[in-house]
Amino acid sequence: MPRPKLPPGERKIAVSYKLAPWIVRWLREQDRPASQLIEEAVARYNKLEAPKND
Repeated sequence: MPRPKLPPGERKIAVSYKLAPWIVRWLREQDRPASQLIEEAVARYNKLEAPKND
């Protein structure tokens, strides 16, 4: 059974950024995906909240 399609605003976008080697090492040592760690850190640092989908 195929996965249901996500609404356009909820779909993740693949991006490529260059990070310092020590950050990459730390991210790879973690049990959680790097994308999740980065997303949470950026949101917390900048006091961002995900938009509410009504």
